[in-house]
Amino acid sequence: MDVNSPLFGPVVVSILLGIAVLCIFTAVWRFAPRRDPMDERLAEYGLTDYVKGTDKKPTKAERPKERFAGLAKLLNSLGMGPKVAEKLSRADIPLTVAEFVMIQVAIGGVLFALGFMQLNLYVGLVAGTMGFFLPGFYLNMQQGKLRSGYTNQLPDVLTLLVGSLRAGYGLSQALELVAREVSPPANREFSRVQRAMSLGVSLQRALDEMAARVDSDDLDLVVTAINIQYEMGGNLANVLETISETIRDRIRI
Repeated sequence: MDVNSPLFGPVVVSILLGIAVLCIFTAVWRFAPRRDPMDERLAEYGLTDYVKGTDKKPTKAERPKERFAGLAKLLNSLGMGPKVAEKLSRADIPLTVAEFVMIQVAIGGVLFALGFMQLNLYVGLVAGTMGFFLPGFYLNMQQGKLRSGYTNQLPDVLTLLVGSLRAGYGLSQALELVAREVSPPANREFSRVQRAMSLGVSLQRALDEMAARVDSDDLDLVVTAINIQYEMGGNLANVLETISETIRDRIRI
């Protein structure tokens, strides 16, 4: 762009303003107080009140401060917060909803400034819009990639579970063995199940939450079989072996 162009001054001001805003957001993200990591882990399994020994909700003064709390409140009021949080959990991305949205805004702003500076306003708007939605595309791709990984590993996981149960292990011990022996990404989810159980969450609830995170029909079938076995009894090893063979045949076909 020509220095003598009448648009040169506004473009420079826009770029400097964008950089300033990005620096402010970065500073707030870096230095703003966060929740205690232990509270975050307990809240993930719904055990904060259980550990503190009370069901009373904390007052505003007692409530821990969070990064971008105002933005998080706005997203929750619009109904976007829970949906994005669920996608982040399924994609195994350790970000809060507000942090993820701030990344979207930052990428969109940078691409808008580049498009506007190099070409024109319309190109900047298109580039900024694409930049804003780019992290969402990555989130969906990562979620689908992990879901496929879980599905492909599930027959091997079931084979290990069946062998452990027939060797005399209890179900909790068999799940611990799976978390220790299988490769990612399945081991991460079963490790989360083990951590939840160690914090006092029931096995059925921990498995239900894992199935909700993974969002796989095959895993839903496995979890349902385990829950029915807990309620009605029966030979769980045979049921899991049948499910494993069914999944293998379906994948092979």
